[in-house]
Amino acid sequence: THYSHPHDIKTNHSHRCPCSFIAGCYRIPQAPQARMAMEEHLFGIRWSQCHTCFTAVSTERRVSTISVFEADPTALISKFRLHGTVAIAQILLRTNIFALVGGGPNPLEASNKLLFYDVQEQKVVHYEVLPSTIHNVAFKSTKCVVVLESETVVFSFPGDPFPERIVTYGTCPNTHGIVGLSPSTTTDVLAVLGRQPGHLHLHNITTMSRTSKPVAIACAKHPLSIVAIDHPGRMVATTSEKGTVIRVFSCKTGQLLHNFRRGLTSSAITKLTFNRTSSMLALSGESKSIHVFHLKHPELNQPMALATLSSYLSSAASQHRAFSVLQIGYPSTCAFGRTPNTIVALCIDGAARTLRFDSHGNQHGAINAVRMFKPDESDIFRVDLDEWHRRNEERQTTLGALTSSIILDTQDRDAEAVSSSETYPLTTTPASTSTTVASP
Repeated sequence: THYSHPHDIKTNHSHRCPCSFIAGCYRIPQAPQARMAMEEHLFGIRWSQCHTCFTAVSTERRVSTISVFEADPTALISKFRLHGTVAIAQILLRTNIFALVGGGPNPLEASNKLLFYDVQEQKVVHYEVLPSTIHNVAFKSTKCVVVLESETVVFSFPGDPFPERIVTYGTCPNTHGIVGLSPSTTTDVLAVLGRQPGHLHLHNITTMSRTSKPVAIACAKHPLSIVAIDHPGRMVATTSEKGTVIRVFSCKTGQLLHNFRRGLTSSAITKLTFNRTSSMLALSGESKSIHVFHLKHPELNQPMALATLSSYLSSAASQHRAFSVLQIGYPSTCAFGRTPNTIVALCIDGAARTLRFDSHGNQHGAINAVRMFKPDESDIFRVDLDEWHRRNEERQTTLGALTSSIILDTQDRDAEAVSSSETYPLTTTPASTSTTVASP
């Protein structure tokens, strides 16, 4: 069975992605507070572990279209279609391997069946049947983690010949698929929910021992909503369903390292993510803004206001507000861009926006936006990518070479770019024919 190296997708601007995992995903059906106007088409957006690319699943006439986008600068890499709808489509790094789980109006397969799909071979190369509905899938080059309602299952990956179940951890009810996995190839830190709501267990799955004692952390009084682990596996960030307080703990000892406050009112959080160097932490959600907290220099974060402290003195005395608050006007899910002090936000209006802030946390520069989907259908807008990449030539010259495993159709790599500072010309080239694959 063909299996390509984890860094084998070719992009037209040649970049070898760094490996950095963002736990969880932005799934519209499970986020009623941030529902899109076109939610009948767009089922979910999921970042790759390297968060230099992301996938979007759209549904039309009982057919799913899975599109892979470069994140920064945003451009369509490739897409394929399936006869059936899916709830999860998680790409492995930047390879041709996807983990698929059926869902939606015309499920491709049962919701407890995990499919390993090879885009290059255009077929399902392996599947696993789990005892209950699959709520999330986390990938890295050596592990595949599957989140069920009350269990988290770890598989070897790719395995010999294919994934082998290693260990299963029991959790409290976990319908939102909360999980964290360190992306580093030298550490295997797994964060799963504990038996009690608000508790988190950190496991070292390098030894793959069922009897090793986890690091147990009581993170919050309320059930957790988001968990993220930094790239080296040294820190884990959490927030509860209230979304007001963000806490960062040591993965090794469980000690509280940072205690931040987003705000005083509850808000649905869609993403917590560290930057590559673990010096900053970003948070996005339904509040139409993105909060960035400084970890390396916590003194740069804003202190709590005196009026706020008078009401929350006991709990807020040690908490700080965000170092930078970026206004985008839409609920979103975010990740750090390739360049320093850059955030890429995928917004619920179907556009990807790039935001920048300076060393003092002030937002500056125009917000560049690329529309991923038309407002009335799930097809992709078209632009002249040669012209688009010429405008980004200075940034692209710093990027490394990347070996190809999927030959991209040049007519299928386009996305509409709309910017507050410049507009990119649309082409009249018809959309290329996408591969349609029957249900296995």
